[in-house]
Amino acid sequence: MHGLEEQVRRIGMPLGGRHIHLWRGDRLEQPYGRAGETIFSVDRARLQATLVEAARAYPQISFVWNHRCRWVDLDGARIGFTREADDSPGGAAGITEPVWIPYERLLAADGAFSVLRAALQEGRFEHQQFWLELGYKELRLPSVADGGIPLCDGHFQVWPRNRFFLTAFPNPDGSFTGSIFLPREGTPSFDSVRTEEDFRVLLRSFFPELMPLEAVLWPQFRDHPAAGLVTVRCRPWSRGGRVLLLGDAAHAVVPFFGQGMNCGFEDARVLDEALDAFGDDWSQALPWFEAERRPNVDALAAMSVQHYEHLNHRPDPLDPMRERVAQALERLAPSRFRPLYELVAFTSVPYATVQRLEQLRLALVEDIVHDPGFANGWPAGAENLIEQRLER
Repeated sequence: MHGLEEQVRRIGMPLGGRHIHLWRGDRLEQPYGRAGETIFSVDRARLQATLVEAARAYPQISFVWNHRCRWVDLDGARIGFTREADDSPGGAAGITEPVWIPYERLLAADGAFSVLRAALQEGRFEHQQFWLELGYKELRLPSVADGGIPLCDGHFQVWPRNRFFLTAFPNPDGSFTGSIFLPREGTPSFDSVRTEEDFRVLLRSFFPELMPLEAVLWPQFRDHPAAGLVTVRCRPWSRGGRVLLLGDAAHAVVPFFGQGMNCGFEDARVLDEALDAFGDDWSQALPWFEAERRPNVDALAAMSVQHYEHLNHRPDPLDPMRERVAQALERLAPSRFRPLYELVAFTSVPYATVQRLEQLRLALVEDIVHDPGFANGWPAGAENLIEQRLER
Protein backbone atom coordinates (compact mmCIF):
# COMPACT_ATOMS: atom_id res chain seq x y z
CA MET A 1 0.00 0.00 0.00
CA HIS A 2 1.36 3.36 -1.00
CA GLY A 3 0.92 6.84 0.41
CA LEU A 4 1.38 5.85 4.06
CA GLU A 5 4.82 7.28 4.66
CA GLU A 6 3.63 10.53 6.20
CA GLN A 7 1.10 8.73 8.40
CA VAL A 8 3.77 6.37 9.71
CA ARG A 9 6.20 9.23 10.29
CA ARG A 10 3.57 10.98 12.42
CA ILE A 11 3.32 8.02 14.79
CA GLY A 12 7.07 7.40 14.87
CA MET A 13 9.95 8.91 16.81
CA PRO A 14 13.05 9.92 14.83
CA LEU A 15 16.19 8.60 16.53
CA GLY A 16 19.60 10.03 15.72
CA GLY A 17 21.69 7.50 17.61
CA ARG A 18 22.35 5.56 20.76
CA HIS A 19 22.70 7.07 24.23
CA ILE A 20 24.86 4.59 26.13
CA HIS A 21 24.75 4.53 29.92
CA LEU A 22 28.13 3.15 30.97
CA TRP A 23 29.20 1.85 34.33
CA ARG A 24 29.87 4.43 37.05
CA GLY A 25 27.42 6.90 35.50
CA ASP A 26 29.42 7.84 32.39
CA ARG A 27 27.43 8.40 29.20
CA LEU A 28 28.36 8.09 25.56
CA GLU A 29 26.51 9.16 22.43
CA GLN A 30 26.90 7.22 19.18
CA PRO A 31 25.21 8.65 16.07
CA TYR A 32 23.60 6.13 13.75
CA GLY A 33 25.02 7.81 10.65
CA ARG A 34 27.91 10.12 9.89
CA ALA A 35 25.65 12.48 7.94
CA GLY A 36 23.03 12.88 10.66
CA GLU A 37 20.71 10.14 9.38
CA THR A 38 17.86 9.00 11.60
CA ILE A 39 15.85 5.85 12.02
CA PHE A 40 12.21 5.82 13.16
CA SER A 41 10.98 4.02 16.25
CA VAL A 42 7.33 3.10 15.67
CA ASP A 43 4.91 1.61 18.17
CA ARG A 44 3.81 -1.70 16.67
CA ALA A 45 0.22 -1.47 17.86
CA ARG A 46 -0.22 1.96 16.25
CA LEU A 47 1.53 0.81 13.09
CA GLN A 48 -0.76 -2.21 12.86
CA ALA A 49 -3.81 0.01 13.33
CA THR A 50 -2.56 2.32 10.57
CA LEU A 51 -2.04 -0.57 8.15
CA VAL A 52 -5.40 -2.16 8.98
CA GLU A 53 -7.22 1.12 8.41
CA ALA A 54 -5.51 1.56 5.04
CA ALA A 55 -6.32 -2.03 4.05
CA ARG A 56 -10.03 -1.48 4.73
CA ALA A 57 -10.16 0.68 1.60
CA TYR A 58 -9.70 -2.48 -0.50
CA PRO A 59 -13.04 -4.31 -0.89
CA GLN A 60 -11.31 -7.65 -1.49
CA ILE A 61 -9.73 -7.55 1.99
CA SER A 62 -11.73 -8.49 5.08
CA PHE A 63 -10.75 -8.90 8.71
CA VAL A 64 -11.93 -11.38 11.32
CA TRP A 65 -10.86 -10.73 14.90
CA ASN A 66 -10.71 -12.84 18.08
CA HIS A 67 -10.02 -16.08 16.24
CA ARG A 68 -6.86 -18.05 16.89
CA CYS A 69 -5.38 -20.41 14.31
CA ARG A 70 -4.99 -23.83 15.92
CA TRP A 71 -4.58 -26.28 13.05
CA VAL A 72 -3.68 -26.38 9.36
CA ASP A 73 -4.94 -29.34 7.35
CA LEU A 74 -2.64 -29.33 4.32
CA ASP A 75 -4.26 -32.32 2.61
CA GLY A 76 -7.74 -30.86 3.02
CA ALA A 77 -6.63 -27.26 2.27
CA ARG A 78 -8.40 -25.86 5.33
CA ILE A 79 -7.49 -23.94 8.48
CA GLY A 80 -8.93 -24.59 11.94
CA PHE A 81 -9.74 -21.69 14.24
CA THR A 82 -11.24 -21.28 17.68
CA ARG A 83 -13.12 -18.12 18.56
CA GLU A 84 -12.01 -16.58 21.83
CA ALA A 85 -13.65 -14.07 24.12
CA ASP A 86 -12.23 -10.57 23.89
CA ASP A 87 -10.97 -10.72 27.47
CA SER A 88 -9.30 -14.14 27.29
CA PRO A 89 -6.62 -14.11 24.57
CA GLY A 90 -5.06 -17.54 24.45
CA GLY A 91 -6.97 -18.68 27.51
CA ALA A 92 -9.52 -21.45 27.91
CA ALA A 93 -12.43 -19.22 28.85
CA GLY A 94 -14.71 -18.28 25.99
CA ILE A 95 -13.20 -20.67 23.42
CA THR A 96 -15.76 -22.07 20.99
CA GLU A 97 -15.84 -25.25 18.93
CA PRO A 98 -13.38 -25.34 15.99
CA VAL A 99 -14.25 -23.38 12.87
CA TRP A 100 -12.73 -24.78 9.67
CA ILE A 101 -12.13 -22.42 6.74
CA PRO A 102 -11.05 -23.66 3.29
CA TYR A 103 -8.27 -21.85 1.49
CA GLU A 104 -7.07 -21.56 -2.08
CA ARG A 105 -3.72 -20.10 -1.03
CA LEU A 106 -2.35 -19.54 2.45
CA LEU A 107 0.28 -16.97 3.43
CA ALA A 108 1.24 -17.53 7.05
CA ALA A 109 2.90 -14.65 8.90
CA ASP A 110 1.99 -16.09 12.30
CA GLY A 111 5.29 -15.59 14.06
CA ALA A 112 8.20 -17.60 15.39
CA PHE A 113 5.91 -20.40 16.62
CA SER A 114 3.90 -20.68 13.42
CA VAL A 115 1.04 -23.17 13.24
CA LEU A 116 1.59 -23.63 9.51
CA ARG A 117 5.27 -24.36 10.05
CA ALA A 118 4.32 -27.04 12.57
CA ALA A 119 2.01 -28.59 9.98
CA LEU A 120 4.72 -28.54 7.33
CA GLN A 121 7.01 -30.52 9.65
CA GLU A 122 4.83 -33.58 9.15
CA GLY A 123 6.35 -33.91 5.68
CA ARG A 124 9.88 -33.57 4.35
CA PHE A 125 10.90 -30.44 6.17
CA GLU A 126 14.06 -29.13 7.86
CA HIS A 127 13.62 -27.10 11.02
CA GLN A 128 16.12 -25.66 13.50
CA GLN A 129 15.71 -23.42 16.54
CA PHE A 130 18.62 -21.74 18.29
CA TRP A 131 17.91 -20.24 21.70
CA LEU A 132 20.01 -17.58 23.38
CA GLU A 133 20.85 -18.00 27.03
CA LEU A 134 18.82 -14.96 28.00
CA GLY A 135 15.25 -13.74 27.81
CA TYR A 136 13.61 -10.35 28.21
CA LYS A 137 10.74 -8.56 29.92
CA GLU A 138 9.18 -5.33 28.72
CA LEU A 139 9.23 -2.39 31.15
CA ARG A 140 7.61 0.96 30.50
CA LEU A 141 9.51 3.94 31.89
CA PRO A 142 7.20 6.91 32.66
CA SER A 143 7.69 10.38 31.24
CA VAL A 144 9.21 13.10 33.40
CA ALA A 145 5.75 14.64 33.70
CA ASP A 146 4.52 11.37 35.23
CA GLY A 147 7.40 11.00 37.66
CA GLY A 148 10.05 9.58 35.33
CA ILE A 149 13.71 10.50 35.19
CA PRO A 150 15.19 12.73 32.46
CA LEU A 151 16.62 10.73 29.57
CA CYS A 152 17.98 11.97 26.26
CA ASP A 153 14.97 11.96 23.94
CA GLY A 154 15.59 11.38 20.27
CA HIS A 155 18.00 8.57 21.12
CA PHE A 156 17.84 4.86 21.77
CA GLN A 157 18.85 4.27 25.39
CA VAL A 158 21.03 1.30 26.31
CA TRP A 159 22.60 0.20 29.58
CA PRO A 160 25.15 -2.51 28.58
CA ARG A 161 26.30 -4.71 31.45
CA ASN A 162 28.27 -7.51 29.78
CA ARG A 163 26.05 -10.63 30.01
CA PHE A 164 22.86 -8.57 30.40
CA PHE A 165 21.54 -5.12 29.59
CA LEU A 166 18.54 -2.81 29.50
CA THR A 167 17.27 -0.85 26.50
CA ALA A 168 14.58 1.79 26.00
CA PHE A 169 12.96 3.50 23.00
CA PRO A 170 11.32 6.92 23.40
CA ASN A 171 7.60 7.35 22.77
CA PRO A 172 5.81 10.49 21.51
CA ASP A 173 4.25 11.06 24.96
CA GLY A 174 7.67 11.30 26.63
CA SER A 175 7.63 7.81 28.10
CA PHE A 176 10.06 5.05 27.10
CA THR A 177 9.34 1.45 26.11
CA GLY A 178 12.11 -0.55 27.69
CA SER A 179 13.26 -4.15 27.78
CA ILE A 180 15.46 -5.79 30.35
CA PHE A 181 17.52 -8.71 29.06
CA LEU A 182 18.75 -11.22 31.64
CA PRO A 183 20.07 -14.77 31.56
CA ARG A 184 17.61 -17.48 32.47
CA GLU A 185 19.89 -18.84 35.19
CA GLY A 186 22.82 -17.66 37.28
CA THR A 187 23.30 -14.37 39.11
CA PRO A 188 21.78 -12.04 38.19
CA SER A 189 19.08 -13.78 36.16
CA PHE A 190 15.33 -14.16 35.94
CA ASP A 191 15.77 -17.19 38.17
CA SER A 192 17.63 -15.24 40.88
CA VAL A 193 15.53 -12.03 40.86
CA ARG A 194 12.30 -13.21 42.48
CA THR A 195 11.44 -10.73 45.21
CA GLU A 196 11.15 -6.97 45.42
CA GLU A 197 14.37 -6.89 47.43
CA ASP A 198 16.15 -8.93 44.73
CA PHE A 199 14.94 -6.39 42.17
CA ARG A 200 16.08 -3.49 44.33
CA VAL A 201 19.55 -5.02 44.58
CA LEU A 202 19.62 -5.51 40.79
CA LEU A 203 18.82 -1.83 40.18
CA ARG A 204 21.15 -0.54 42.87
CA SER A 205 24.04 -2.70 41.66
CA PHE A 206 23.75 -2.29 37.90
CA PHE A 207 21.22 0.44 37.02
CA PRO A 208 21.45 2.92 39.91
CA GLU A 209 20.06 5.87 37.93
CA LEU A 210 16.79 3.92 37.61
CA MET A 211 16.41 3.51 41.38
CA PRO A 212 13.84 6.38 41.56
CA LEU A 213 11.59 4.26 39.31
CA GLU A 214 11.74 1.12 41.45
CA ALA A 215 8.12 1.38 42.59
CA VAL A 216 6.96 1.67 38.97
CA LEU A 217 9.24 -0.95 37.48
CA TRP A 218 8.99 -3.72 40.08
CA PRO A 219 5.27 -4.59 39.50
CA GLN A 220 5.97 -4.78 35.75
CA PHE A 221 9.02 -6.99 36.27
CA ARG A 222 7.06 -9.20 38.67
CA ASP A 223 4.00 -9.62 36.48
CA HIS A 224 5.37 -9.71 32.92
CA PRO A 225 6.42 -13.14 31.64
CA ALA A 226 9.98 -13.57 30.41
CA ALA A 227 9.99 -14.01 26.64
CA GLY A 228 12.59 -16.14 24.91
CA LEU A 229 15.00 -15.15 22.14
CA VAL A 230 15.11 -17.63 19.30
CA THR A 231 16.53 -17.86 15.80
CA VAL A 232 14.45 -20.03 13.45
CA ARG A 233 15.69 -21.65 10.26
CA CYS A 234 13.60 -23.95 8.13
CA ARG A 235 13.12 -25.16 4.58
CA PRO A 236 11.18 -25.23 2.35
CA TRP A 237 9.04 -22.20 3.08
CA SER A 238 6.37 -23.22 0.58
CA ARG A 239 4.58 -26.31 -0.66
CA GLY A 240 2.84 -26.93 -3.97
CA GLY A 241 2.54 -23.26 -4.86
CA ARG A 242 -0.35 -22.97 -2.39
CA VAL A 243 1.14 -22.21 1.04
CA LEU A 244 4.00 -19.95 2.09
CA LEU A 245 5.71 -18.97 5.33
CA LEU A 246 6.62 -15.29 5.71
CA GLY A 247 8.44 -13.18 8.26
CA ASP A 248 9.26 -14.73 11.63
CA ALA A 249 7.32 -17.86 10.69
CA ALA A 250 10.03 -18.59 8.13
CA HIS A 251 13.10 -16.94 9.63
CA ALA A 252 12.79 -15.48 13.13
CA VAL A 253 15.83 -13.51 14.29
CA VAL A 254 16.90 -12.12 17.66
CA PRO A 255 16.22 -8.38 18.04
CA PHE A 256 19.70 -6.97 18.60
CA PHE A 257 20.11 -5.58 15.10
CA GLY A 258 16.67 -3.99 15.07
CA GLN A 259 15.77 -5.35 11.63
CA GLY A 260 13.12 -8.01 12.26
CA MET A 261 10.10 -5.95 11.18
CA ASN A 262 11.98 -4.35 8.29
CA CYS A 263 12.94 -7.81 7.09
CA GLY A 264 9.28 -8.87 7.17
CA PHE A 265 8.26 -5.87 5.08
CA GLU A 266 11.06 -6.72 2.66
CA ASP A 267 9.61 -10.24 2.36
CA ALA A 268 6.34 -8.69 1.17
CA ARG A 269 8.11 -6.50 -1.39
CA VAL A 270 10.19 -9.34 -2.84
CA LEU A 271 7.15 -11.65 -2.98
CA ASP A 272 5.29 -9.00 -4.94
CA GLU A 273 8.24 -8.74 -7.33
CA ALA A 274 8.31 -12.53 -7.72
CA LEU A 275 4.61 -12.71 -8.60
CA ASP A 276 5.07 -9.93 -11.16
CA ALA A 277 8.10 -11.65 -12.69
CA PHE A 278 6.29 -14.97 -13.11
CA GLY A 279 2.92 -13.61 -14.18
CA ASP A 280 1.22 -14.70 -10.95
CA ASP A 281 2.35 -18.31 -11.46
CA TRP A 282 2.67 -19.18 -7.78
CA SER A 283 4.28 -22.58 -8.42
CA GLN A 284 7.28 -20.77 -9.92
CA ALA A 285 7.19 -17.55 -7.91
CA LEU A 286 7.34 -19.13 -4.45
CA PRO A 287 10.51 -21.22 -4.96
CA TRP A 288 12.18 -18.20 -6.61
CA PHE A 289 11.14 -16.01 -3.68
CA GLU A 290 12.70 -18.43 -1.19
CA ALA A 291 15.92 -18.75 -3.17
CA GLU A 292 16.18 -14.97 -3.37
CA ARG A 293 15.43 -14.30 0.29
CA ARG A 294 17.16 -17.16 2.10
CA PRO A 295 20.79 -15.90 1.79
CA ASN A 296 19.72 -12.50 3.06
CA VAL A 297 17.68 -13.66 6.04
CA ASP A 298 20.42 -16.12 7.00
CA ALA A 299 22.90 -13.24 6.91
CA LEU A 300 20.63 -11.06 9.06
CA ALA A 301 20.20 -13.88 11.60
CA ALA A 302 23.96 -14.31 11.87
CA MET A 303 24.64 -10.57 12.17
CA SER A 304 21.95 -10.22 14.85
CA VAL A 305 23.59 -12.88 17.02
CA GLN A 306 27.03 -11.42 16.34
CA HIS A 307 25.81 -8.01 17.51
CA TYR A 308 24.61 -9.58 20.75
CA GLU A 309 28.04 -11.20 21.15
CA HIS A 310 29.63 -7.81 20.48
CA LEU A 311 27.64 -6.37 23.38
CA ASN A 312 29.22 -9.08 25.56
CA HIS A 313 32.67 -8.56 24.06
CA ARG A 314 35.49 -8.59 26.59
CA PRO A 315 37.77 -5.57 26.08
CA ASP A 316 40.93 -6.35 24.15
CA PRO A 317 44.11 -4.18 24.26
CA LEU A 318 43.96 -3.88 20.46
CA ASP A 319 40.36 -2.60 20.39
CA PRO A 320 41.30 1.13 20.36
CA MET A 321 43.72 0.48 17.49
CA ARG A 322 41.06 -1.42 15.55
CA GLU A 323 38.62 1.46 15.99
CA ARG A 324 41.20 3.99 14.86
CA VAL A 325 42.08 1.94 11.76
CA ALA A 326 38.39 1.54 10.89
CA GLN A 327 37.86 5.29 11.13
CA ALA A 328 40.89 5.90 8.91
CA LEU A 329 39.50 3.52 6.26
CA GLU A 330 36.16 5.33 6.30
CA ARG A 331 37.92 8.68 5.97
CA LEU A 332 40.37 7.64 3.23
CA ALA A 333 37.92 5.60 1.14
CA PRO A 334 34.37 6.57 2.18
CA SER A 335 32.82 5.02 -0.94
CA ARG A 336 34.37 1.66 -0.15
CA PHE A 337 34.10 1.49 3.63
CA ARG A 338 30.93 2.32 5.53
CA PRO A 339 30.04 1.32 9.08
CA LEU A 340 27.97 -1.84 9.28
CA TYR A 341 24.92 -0.16 10.79
CA GLU A 342 24.88 2.57 8.14
CA LEU A 343 24.79 -0.04 5.38
CA VAL A 344 21.92 -1.90 7.02
CA ALA A 345 19.81 1.06 8.13
CA PHE A 346 20.34 3.65 5.41
CA THR A 347 20.89 1.71 2.18
CA SER A 348 19.03 -0.96 0.24
CA VAL A 349 22.15 -3.15 -0.03
CA PRO A 350 21.00 -6.76 0.59
CA TYR A 351 21.82 -8.23 4.00
CA ALA A 352 24.02 -10.96 2.47
CA THR A 353 26.08 -8.36 0.62
CA VAL A 354 26.38 -6.25 3.78
CA GLN A 355 27.59 -9.30 5.68
CA ARG A 356 30.25 -10.06 3.06
CA LEU A 357 31.42 -6.43 2.95
CA GLU A 358 31.70 -6.39 6.74
CA GLN A 359 33.73 -9.62 6.73
CA LEU A 360 36.14 -8.09 4.21
CA ARG A 361 36.36 -4.84 6.18
CA LEU A 362 37.08 -6.62 9.47
CA ALA A 363 39.72 -8.82 7.82
CA LEU A 364 41.47 -5.74 6.42
CA VAL A 365 41.35 -3.96 9.78
CA GLU A 366 42.83 -7.02 11.48
CA ASP A 367 45.53 -7.29 8.82
CA ILE A 368 46.54 -3.66 9.29
CA VAL A 369 46.49 -3.83 13.09
CA HIS A 370 48.92 -6.76 12.99
CA ASP A 371 51.20 -5.10 10.43
CA PRO A 372 54.76 -4.72 11.84
CA GLY A 373 54.48 -0.98 11.26
CA PHE A 374 51.76 -0.81 13.94
CA ALA A 375 53.53 -3.05 16.44
CA ASN A 376 54.51 -0.14 18.71
CA GLY A 377 51.29 1.85 18.48
CA TRP A 378 49.97 4.34 15.96
CA PRO A 379 52.94 5.22 13.69
CA ALA A 380 53.63 8.70 12.34
CA GLY A 381 52.92 7.59 8.77
CA ALA A 382 49.90 5.47 9.62
CA GLU A 383 47.60 6.82 6.92
CA ASN A 384 50.30 6.34 4.25
CA LEU A 385 50.68 2.71 5.32
CA ILE A 386 46.91 2.23 5.17
CA GLU A 387 46.72 3.83 1.72
CA GLN A 388 49.44 1.50 0.49
CA ARG A 389 47.47 -1.47 1.79
CA LEU A 390 44.36 -0.18 0.03
CA GLU A 391 46.24 0.09 -3.26
CA ARG A 392 47.06 -3.60 -3.06
